[in-house]
Amino acid sequence: MSDEAEGRMLGLLHVAMVFVQGDLERDLPDAPQLHVHVVEDEWRSGYPFVARIADDGEKWWGGDEPLYAQDADGALVAVAGAVQDLLAAVYRQVWPLCPTHAHGVHVRPAPGEHHGETLYGQPWIGPVAWWCRGDGGHMLAEIGRLGL
Repeated sequence: MSDEAEGRMLGLLHVAMVFVQGDLERDLPDAPQLHVHVVEDEWRSGYPFVARIADDGEKWWGGDEPLYAQDADGALVAVAGAVQDLLAAVYRQVWPLCPTHAHGVHVRPAPGEHHGETLYGQPWIGPVAWWCRGDGGHMLAEIGRLGL
């Protein structure tokens, strides 16, 4: 991968983090400040760089795979999922919660981001969003628009 492509990918992840951090701050009064953090590739992953989500204290978590994205939607899916993983693993916080069903919601990729015709039994509709599975499924908000 060229340096230009790596820079573009990392830029997409940073922009996605701005959208997800905005959702987090509007929804949780004491939300931690999170950011994309490039770490040393101790695992010899073969990826051009290893990015994770970290807080200001540099506690980081990235789930099973480093963060990568080929486009803006992929960056939103990767970053939102990694933020949820960090909050659950480090802060023991489920986020975001559906106010109607009082349980955690998940990232729903835009069409083409998942292998299949449905996600959680529902046809794909709309943008990358926070998706609740309650009562057959519904969109809580587009990522970047939670609480607006």
